[in-house]
Parts: sequence; structure tokens; C-alpha cells
Amino acid sequence: MALDGVGAQQHVQLEQPQNIGGNAPVGDGLGGHQAHVGEARGRGIGRMITDTLQSMGKAISNFFAKIGEMFSPRQSPFTQMVNEFRGNIRAGLGFADLSISSFTETCVQCMSDDAGVQQSLRDNLDNPDFSSKSFTGIEEHPTDSSKFIAKFGEKQLEFSDRESSMFELRSTSLKEKLSSSTYKDLREMIAQNHMTKTDSLLRYAISPGIGMLRSSVQGLSERDRDALWRTISNDVVGNTTLDQLVDRSSIND
Repeated sequence: MALDGVGAQQHVQLEQPQNIGGNAPVGDGLGGHQAHVGEARGRGIGRMITDTLQSMGKAISNFFAKIGEMFSPRQSPFTQMVNEFRGNIRAGLGFADLSISSFTETCVQCMSDDAGVQQSLRDNLDNPDFSSKSFTGIEEHPTDSSKFIAKFGEKQLEFSDRESSMFELRSTSLKEKLSSSTYKDLREMIAQNHMTKTDSLLRYAISPGIGMLRSSVQGLSERDRDALWRTISNDVVGNTTLDQLVDRSSIND
């Protein structure tokens, strides 16, 4: 009976403070006293219950947080290194002009070292006479070993035979492209390499980031380097992936 009276009287005091029975002033009796002194921090039954529940809530929250930490996967020790590398790659791509027009012009300049031939290539980029359908073979240049001749029926073009260092479109790379791909004209043949593993501009753009990564892994064990490479090797760059653009062994140089 006493317990029921405390609960009921306390509820009334919190909802709508008033005299119980019309005679006792607010604050009289156990329920009224609770409403009156409960304003002081740490005093009164209501405040005690509230503080206790808050403490229990914090304890339970901390308990489950620790349980979560125990069962959640640990962060890779290479997180910062990976993030810095990816940031460097994004920066390199952002600074470079990787547009199709820039790539086409770069390829024209790689395909021949002769300014006159370069202009002829620009003038014939959309000429269907220089297509895979009309391509008839490759011949050595009769007087200049730094060049080769691509035959297109009765027409021909002279190209540079200097070996490329970063998949520039000349020599072996150009010969393979001319003879093994399908293209309606030279512009389409060039465009097929854009933002792929054979895009020399894309390779040059990521080179600074690769160089910084090479420096940062010098103190890592071979096992840790392998773990790092597995983390970044499938990163998409342009229309290809990092492992298609970078030789894994180059990270260890």
C-alpha cells in the first residue's frame, strides 16, 4: 500500500503539481518531498533512479563497444600508405591532360619524328584509305633504319622504328597495332589505346605516384610488400587496372 502510494503520488507531482486532497501544500508527504528536493543533483528517489539508469546505459554501451572491437576486423597497417598512394595517383591524373585530343596528338608525334610526316598523319587521320581493311603489310625502310614503311595497297606511310620506353605508339607497338587490330582509319586505331594499359600518357601520369610508393616500401619486408600490392593492384585507373599498368617487380627496385 505504501509503495502504491509513492508511485501514484510521484506521478501526479511530475505531471501536474498540485495539493493532494486539497489541503497539503506541494512538497508535503513523501511524493511531494521527492518532487521538491529532486531538483538537487544526486538527491531524491527519481533522480537516483535516473542516474542509475544512465550509468547502466553507459556501462552497457561500453560493454558492447568492446565486444564490437574484439570481433571487428583490424585495420591494415598499410592504411595510411595506401591512402597516400591513391591520393598521389589521383593528383597525377588530375594534373595531366588525358583527353582524347591530347592523346591523339601525342601519338602522332610518336609515330614519326619527321615534322612533315606528322602533318601528313594529321591530315589523314580520318582517311579510310588507311584502315585495317586496306592494310597490306610492313616493309623495312630502304635507306633509313630508324624508320619502317606501312603499306596500304598502293599507298604507304613512313613511321618511326625507334623502340618505345612507355608504350609510345611507334616501332614494335605501332607495328602490332597496324597489323593486328581492326580500325576504319588512323584516328580510330589511335583511340583504341586511349586510357588503356597501352596509353603512354596515362603511364606517365601515374609515374610520380609509383616512384613515391617505391621509396615508401623500402623498409618493408617482402611479405608486407606482397600484402600492400594485393591491396592496390586491382585499383581502377582509366579503363584499366593498376596491375596492367605497373610491373609488380618495379615496386621493389
